[in-house]
Amino acid sequence: MSSPLSDAEILARALWLVNNPLVDTRTRDFDDCEPHRQISRQIKLRLETLGFRDERAAERAAERICKSPPPLIDNFDRLGQQVFIQRQGLPVLHASLLCRRLVRIIDPDILTCFHSQLTPSREDRFDWSVVPLCDDGETADTFREGSIDTHIHLGGTLPPLFFWVSLMSGELPLDMLKSFPTKDRGHARTEDWQWAIARAMWLRLDLARTVQRMWPASMPVFRRLPHPALEEKPTPKMPKTLDEIRDAVLATSIAWRLNRSLSKGWSSIDPLRSDDTFDYHYAEGERRLLYYLGRYLRRPREAGPTRNCVESSLLEYLRIRNAFHQLLIHDYGTDGLRRFVETFGRRGFQGGRRRPFHDQRRRQRRHQRLMLALERSRMTAALNKQLVTAFDDGPVPNRNQPPRRIEMRVSIPGGHELLHTLRAWLAGLHDHLQAAPHRYRNSQMGLLFHLIKGGDGEQAAEKAYETARRLGNLLEDYPELRPFIIGIDAAGAERGSPPRTFAKAFACLRQLQAKHRARANEPRIRLGWTYHVGEDVDDLLTGLRHLDEVATLLLGPEGGRLGHALTLGEEPARFYRRRGGQTEPTLGDHLLDLVWAYGRLSEARQVEDCPWLIKRIRDFGIPERADLTIINCYRAMDLDSAGKEEVKTVFREPELLTKLGFEGNFEYPITCPADEQWLRLVGQLQQLLRRRLARKRLCIEVNPTSNLIIGGYDDYGKLPYNTLIADGLAVSLNTDDPGLFVTSLPGEFSAMYRALTRDKTHRQALAWLADRRFDAERSTFLGPHVPMGINASKTTSPRNLDRLFRYDPE
Repeated sequence: MSSPLSDAEILARALWLVNNPLVDTRTRDFDDCEPHRQISRQIKLRLETLGFRDERAAERAAERICKSPPPLIDNFDRLGQQVFIQRQGLPVLHASLLCRRLVRIIDPDILTCFHSQLTPSREDRFDWSVVPLCDDGETADTFREGSIDTHIHLGGTLPPLFFWVSLMSGELPLDMLKSFPTKDRGHARTEDWQWAIARAMWLRLDLARTVQRMWPASMPVFRRLPHPALEEKPTPKMPKTLDEIRDAVLATSIAWRLNRSLSKGWSSIDPLRSDDTFDYHYAEGERRLLYYLGRYLRRPREAGPTRNCVESSLLEYLRIRNAFHQLLIHDYGTDGLRRFVETFGRRGFQGGRRRPFHDQRRRQRRHQRLMLALERSRMTAALNKQLVTAFDDGPVPNRNQPPRRIEMRVSIPGGHELLHTLRAWLAGLHDHLQAAPHRYRNSQMGLLFHLIKGGDGEQAAEKAYETARRLGNLLEDYPELRPFIIGIDAAGAERGSPPRTFAKAFACLRQLQAKHRARANEPRIRLGWTYHVGEDVDDLLTGLRHLDEVATLLLGPEGGRLGHALTLGEEPARFYRRRGGQTEPTLGDHLLDLVWAYGRLSEARQVEDCPWLIKRIRDFGIPERADLTIINCYRAMDLDSAGKEEVKTVFREPELLTKLGFEGNFEYPITCPADEQWLRLVGQLQQLLRRRLARKRLCIEVNPTSNLIIGGYDDYGKLPYNTLIADGLAVSLNTDDPGLFVTSLPGEFSAMYRALTRDKTHRQALAWLADRRFDAERSTFLGPHVPMGINASKTTSPRNLDRLFRYDPE
């Protein structure tokens, strides 16, 4: 029996399977070393980057894996033994923090394909979900009456594997990679990534030829590979240019690719897939390739260079794929939110598209159709993953399936792309429902559009307003779309994007909804209101002020939801301890925070700290009559209104500072030490705001795995949800970006269940989870007006969509 591995050794073995210079260019500084020494130093540096602080242990683990590299299949077995358990014939991940680190290094679907206990048949669909957290069955009854996810983004629903398979097909030009790597995180240049992906495309094709030759021609592993792939010929050399490599990959499927309509979607383009139907998983061909390569490597060793050649090519291929996995997967803290913003530009890979010359128009038109087909397939795959495979529901034709509902958040495309992309998303919903009508009869999906947080200032406010106005025009001009467009949100980088920037945009849509009168037999405009806030802030007091502003100025009197809102329950001592006992907000933010604190404490008649607040404001150069200017500034904040419809009454932050009498550089950063008095003040305002918000019809959308990683927590049990619930706030559990956090809704409930049962009984934990599901049901923007199942399928049928959009996809 093999000895157990330490955490450092497990992580080092995983990093050995990654092309580290593509992810972190600092590792290229070791190029002058011997090969094994070079890789050893790269792994040690990456371990330190991942937060492994024991330098000596990291160095020993890196040296050990590089001096005597294990056989590839043995390495996968050792990793699988440490992190997998068996469930329903498939390996699934533990919920340990070690696994959380591991899935950020190596694509967990690779580990699944090479698992020794995975034994699919030749006709198997290879359609398992992308390894969620282990659901031990204790929380299954929670979803017996249905499930609902009110906070999930299309951009992060699917894992990096979806985009990898899309690139490996060769249909997308490699300049689409321009929107992926970013220099500020140390990623390699776009050119390096293009050559690496092109090399992976060639290796994949070469490995597929090898697998095809290993099995009898009467039982081909890949049915679509052309006959030359079956011939016993030496493997041709890799072409020398990117275009030649792409053409070689495209040649494997040109016979059927050019003759098939893109209106059927994107997911069948991969030549390694077995069938042209949507029943097969988009990664079925990729999984089939790795599984049969694993079977070959498990055979007894045979003489000759073939095995070593296959293992070497496979290792190089997997290292590039794992680097691509790390390129997209979410980072910790603020960097995680920056990477989240990058997903907005990933819609259809359209960031790298160029305007063609006249001789390129035909290619450009096909490219546009290709992008829309990709969007359609992406929506279908996202719904299949979250509404079906996440719950392991089999087809039950004789009884209704529990309702499975999702509020899918999407960005608002620019210009003429809005209608075309919206049509593609609805066609994707139709494909999902049509695949098995009896199985998905209770599937329900609504689109929740989010504005992009992109800074403060008049220009950002006007851009948000124009985007909201375009959405309003769409709702007025296309009544049949109203049931599917269910709400508005604002998401992205929170720092530097105050809620007041979006007040005009939210008020625009609120005015439209209040004044619009639907014609006979037309659905009404029904928008819900939510906002990402309180997840990543410069100072805890700033987060509390923003929460109050969102609840009062943006969500309106009818209530709504707050996304994440961690600062509402965050323990002040922990928040400031993680930042070295102090924060560095801008001077303008800090002054407005102090004014807000003074006003809220005065209203609550908790005036003990008010003199200290006045003195602190005066110390920053405010005139002697500071108490009067503070009152004027606080009144201008207008936080006693309930959803203003007159947009001119919402002052932006520079205007509020003017009313305070401040003259100077309000963007200048200052140091805010968190002494005992400050911690007490912040804690007092937290409790005051929680109780105030609990009296409103609000719900907090929390996302355990997302909050764990972005918020910097080390355990699900330390997430501040119970603090919110204790003061009467509604809290729902959601997934956020399940593909990029490697989770699912059952996985989130299961992780919270295990954390809860440390202090609660089994029954108490299940009751707590049932309450979270109840809060989601009461706060959802989905309702009877949103069609589900067969009704949604009829509404989104190709004939209806063509009539509605007056658009011919061909």
